[in-house]
Amino acid sequence: MPTMLSFAVTSIVSGLDLRKEHTIGMRIIRVDSEEEVFSTHGNQKIPNVNPDNFIINANLSNINIKQSTGGQYKVILSIDDKDFNQIFYILKTDE
Repeated sequence: MPTMLSFAVTSIVSGLDLRKEHTIGMRIIRVDSEEEVFSTHGNQKIPNVNPDNFIINANLSNINIKQSTGGQYKVILSIDDKDFNQIFYILKTDE
């Protein structure tokens, strides 16, 4: 049975020369099957500003998680085709 899940993903990016143009994208995949659960569907341009760092926040509502057993997932943040990732888990409880 599909489960709809809402959560947020926040990343802090530091050390990027923002005087140059960059592209950024985000995906979430299920680790065991490589199934894509969420994607920005292409790269977004980062505005040409000059802070020391910036925050990327994705507020994801009603994401379809097909397996009601939970599982291991990976958030992949891509900046200029270089990937940074973090693993998280969705746990099913019996209540």
